[in-house]
Amino acid sequence: MPHGSGTTLSALTAVALAATGLTAVAPATRAAADTHDAVVSVTDGCGRVDFLEVDTKGDYWVEVWPDGKAPKPEGSDPWLTGQPEIVWKRSLKPLNGTDWSRPADTTKSFTLVRVLEWDDDREDFVYLPLAWSHAPDGTRGTEMLRLTNEDCVQPEEPTFTDEVGSDRDTVTIPSVTGVKYSGKPGVPPGKGTMTVTATADKGYRLATSDGAPLPADQTRWSYTFDGASPVDVPAGKVPTFRYGDVAPATKTKPAVRGPNLVVVRNVPGVTWMVDGKAVKTSDKASVVEVPVGTKTSVEVEAVSASPKDVALVGTTRWTVGPSGASRPVPKVVVPTSAVARGASTVTWAPPSDFPANSRYDVRYRVVTLTPNQVRARATWRPWLLESSARKGTLKARPGTIAEVQVRAVAGRRVSPWSAPTTVWFPLDIAAAQGRTWKVAKEPAAFGGTMLTTPQRTSAWTARTSTTNRIMLWFGTSPKGAPAAIYVDGKRVATVNTKSRSTTVRQVLKPIPVLWGRHVVTVVHAGKNGQTLRLDAASYGR
Repeated sequence: MPHGSGTTLSALTAVALAATGLTAVAPATRAAADTHDAVVSVTDGCGRVDFLEVDTKGDYWVEVWPDGKAPKPEGSDPWLTGQPEIVWKRSLKPLNGTDWSRPADTTKSFTLVRVLEWDDDREDFVYLPLAWSHAPDGTRGTEMLRLTNEDCVQPEEPTFTDEVGSDRDTVTIPSVTGVKYSGKPGVPPGKGTMTVTATADKGYRLATSDGAPLPADQTRWSYTFDGASPVDVPAGKVPTFRYGDVAPATKTKPAVRGPNLVVVRNVPGVTWMVDGKAVKTSDKASVVEVPVGTKTSVEVEAVSASPKDVALVGTTRWTVGPSGASRPVPKVVVPTSAVARGASTVTWAPPSDFPANSRYDVRYRVVTLTPNQVRARATWRPWLLESSARKGTLKARPGTIAEVQVRAVAGRRVSPWSAPTTVWFPLDIAAAQGRTWKVAKEPAAFGGTMLTTPQRTSAWTARTSTTNRIMLWFGTSPKGAPAAIYVDGKRVATVNTKSRSTTVRQVLKPIPVLWGRHVVTVVHAGKNGQTLRLDAASYGR
C-alpha cells in the first residue's frame, strides 16, 4: 500500500530515539549551511515510535530534547548556547539497512530532535537539514523538528442509507476511539446534503499506521439524499378493462361495437403506460379511458412521473382484460441466488384461489431495443404448457434480458397471465481485474468467481447500455466492506456487504435510473483490510 511520497534511500542509517540513561559531552557545533548533501527523513511515528533515516553513508550524532525540559547552556563557549543540559547523544556507524526505532515509552517523550555530522572542511560539527518523511517532494528541510508523540488513528466512514422515502433515510455515524465526528455517534435521519467531518481527539492524530497524514477524502464525507417519496397505487385505482360501447343499429347501419377500453385513474406522481404508450391523468382528468381496439389482454404499467421526487412501491404492472384486473394471478419470482452464468431460475406459485396441484402455462419473450434505442415490440413464445413444474431454468447469453408470464390451469379454470417478470442474465465482470482488483473463486458466485479488493478507495467503473435500471450483485462476508455506488458522478447508494455468516452469499442492489446510457462506479468505502466483493452487473430495459 502506498504511504505517501517519501525519499528513496540509497544507504539507510537509522538513529534510534530511545529512552536511555547515557549522556555525553556535547561537541562544539556551528549553524548548518543553507544546503547540505545529506538529508534526514523524519517519521513522526504512531504510539511514540519515531524514526530518523539519513540518505547518505556516514557517522552521525543525534540530539533530542525531552518533553518539558528547557534547554540550558553548558560552559561559556557561544557555540554551546542553546544546548540542553539533559540530552542523549551517540555517534553511530552505518547500520547496513538494519532498522532502529524508538519503542513506545510511557515515561518519557521527546519533542525536539536534531542530527549532527562532522564537516571535514569546517573541522566542526554541523546540523543536517531535517524533513518529514511524508512531506511533498521538494520540501526544504529545517535544523529542528518537533515530534507530536500522538497515537495514529483512522476514522471509519459513516454510512449514508438512501431508501425509498425520505422518512427512511439515515446516516450511521460510527464511534471510534481517538476520533471526533461533527455529529454524535448514532443513526440520525438523513435529509438534503449532509456532511460528516472527522477530527482527531486529544492525544491522537489522523494518520495511517506508519504516520502518513490522511487525505481530505478520508476525513470528510458528503452525500445528497434524493428525498423521493414512496407512492403505492391504491387498490381502488388499479387499471381496469371494459368492452367498448355498442352503437345501436339504424335503418342504414347495423349495430357496431366501439373499441375496447382500458380505464386508468389519477394517482399523484404516476404516469400510466398502456400498451406501451404514455397516458397522463390529472385532478381535472381523474379518469381516462384509453381505446385499445379489439384487444382483450392489455399490459399496463405505472411509472414515476418524476423519479427525483417519487419512487413507486408495491405492484406496478398489470395485465387487464375481460376477466378483470382484480383476479389473483400466479406469483413469479427470480431468486437472486439462482442466477448463474448464462442461466437463471424462475419459480412460481398458484394464485390464492387455485389448488396447490394446479398446472401452469409459462411463456417468455426477449427484450430488445430498436436502432433508435427504444424498447422494441417482442412476441411471446411458449415455454411450458399445462406443466406441473413449479420452477424452470432459462438459458441465454450474458447481458440478455427476458420477461416471463405464468398462468394457472385447474380443470376448466384458467387464471389471468401474471404481470411480466424480468429475468436477468448478468454480465460476468471477471475480465475487469486490475492492479487493485483480483479474481477470487467463490462457490456461491455468478460464474464461480467474484472480483475482490481489500484496498480502500479502489474503484470499478463501467459504461451501461441504454437502460432504466442498473443491477449489481455483491458478495457478503464478516469482513465485507461497504460499497459506495455512483451513477454519472453522483453517489446514489451505499451497500453494506458485512454479514455475520462466514459463508459468502450474494446480495442484489437494483438502482433505478432515467432511460439512457450511464456511467456506474463502485468504490470500496471501508477500511484497508476489509474486502469488497463484486459479483456481476446487468442493465434493465
